[in-house]
Order: sequence, then structure tokens, then C-alpha cells
Amino acid sequence: MNRKALILYIRDLRDLEIAARRIEKLYQEEKKDYEQVLDSLENGKFMSEIEEPIFGVLMGCGVCFLMGYFCNWLKKLVALQLWNYCFFGVAIFFLFMGIVFLFAVISGVLENSRKRDEAQKNNAREEKRIADNQELINQVKSNWKKKETYIQSEYRKVYELKKNYYDQNILAKPYRNLPALIYIYDYMSTSSASLSETLLHEHIDYGIKKIVERLDYIIKQNQAIIFNQHRQEARNQTMIDQNQKMLSTLRRTEANTEQTAQYAKLSANYSRTCAYFSMANYLEKNF
Repeated sequence: MNRKALILYIRDLRDLEIAARRIEKLYQEEKKDYEQVLDSLENGKFMSEIEEPIFGVLMGCGVCFLMGYFCNWLKKLVALQLWNYCFFGVAIFFLFMGIVFLFAVISGVLENSRKRDEAQKNNAREEKRIADNQELINQVKSNWKKKETYIQSEYRKVYELKKNYYDQNILAKPYRNLPALIYIYDYMSTSSASLSETLLHEHIDYGIKKIVERLDYIIKQNQAIIFNQHRQEARNQTMIDQNQKMLSTLRRTEANTEQTAQYAKLSANYSRTCAYFSMANYLEKNF
């Protein structure tokens, strides 16, 4: 196959492999953000239960106990024939205690009633908050479902484009991976070597191994530049026409029927890849 066509083929595959990795990372980032937001909404702090108004009941029991105690004391006074001396004092004491405990009971009942009303208002506000929160949770889930569907559909686009390129069987399977594509493209684009010469190059295994060791760094350093260049080309009709003209000329002048079919497939795959990159704005997010 023509060397320029091969470089175009390998360049597109390299960029699609990087795009696939970018989409996978983007998916994980978006999913993590979604899960954090959902967790904060679902595990919010809720109000405590309403207090039971038991203070008045306890005070009533206390009054009953003291009344019984003093009635028993009165019996003892009568038995000792001290009634005439203590009746007036005891009557006053009971009157005073009765007023005090009555006031305490009424105060306790009113306080419990106030607390109950306040708790009911708080509970009503909490129920509304929970309802609003659930509506927000449903909205967050709905938005994530749409985003997830979109990201997955974009990944399928890239997967199909890669598959179409690899199905041309230009590259052997051991070289159908990003480190190998990076090495082959860099070597061929900076030399006059053909694909067969590049694959037979004595340093290829070592070169690919070094790229594997630094792959994350290489992607981080070059991803934005690669996507920017490819997206510029995908929006530059003049560049597209030049590449298509090259492939069309090769297809017409190629005597080998198999090679002619390869150029035709490459032309179709190139057009679809340009169409994809021209619309893939999300690839440039958060570089």
C-alpha cells in the first residue's frame, strides 16, 4: 500500500484509540460526580421524631403522691388528737401546694403543647424537604441516564470506526493497540520507511515497550494537540479533498484488485472518521 495512505490510516487509528480512552475516562469522571451528588442527596440529615408530651403526666403523678402522703400524715395527727392545733396550718399548706402543683401541671401541659406544635411544623417542613429532595434525586438520575446514554453511544461510534479500520487487515493483530500505533506513526512520519520496513526494524519491540511504560504521560502531553489537529482537519474541506483525491488516484491507478478495494475502504473510513471528529466537542473537555 502507498506510504502516504498507510500513514493516514495509522494516524486515524491512533487518534481513534486515544479517543476511546478519553471517552472511557470521561465516563468514569462523570459517573463519579453523579454518584457523589446522589449520595449527598440520598443521605441528607433528617429531623428527629416528635417528642411525646409526658411532662404533665409526670407532674400529675407527683401531685397524687404528695396528696396521699399528706393524707396519711393527717390521719396520724387525728390519732394523736392534734387536729385542733394543726388543721388550720395543714389546710393552708395544702392550698398552697395545690396552687403550686396546679400551676406546674398547667405550665407543663402548655409547654408540651408548644413543643408538639413546633415539632409538627418541623415535621411538615421536613416532609416537604424530603419531597423536594426526592424530586431533585429523580432529576439527577434522569440527567445522568441521558448523559450515560450519550457517552455510550459515542463510544460505540469510535468502536465501530476502529473495527472498520482493523477489518481491512493491514496491520497484524500484535500491532492493533495504541502503543504500537504511536510508535509506527512516529517512525514512519519521521522517516522514509515503509510499513514492512518499520515492522522489521530491529528497535520496534524496545520502542513499543518504552511507550507502554510512559503511555499515560505521552497521552497526557499529546492528547490535546492530537485532537485539536484532527478536529481542524475534519473541519477543513480543502484538506479532506486533498486526502480523498490522493486515495481516489491510488484507487484508479492501482492494478491490483485487492489494493484497489483497500483504497476504497480507506476512503470511506476516512470520511466517517472526519465526520466523527468534526462533531466530537466533548473530547476537548477538561484537558
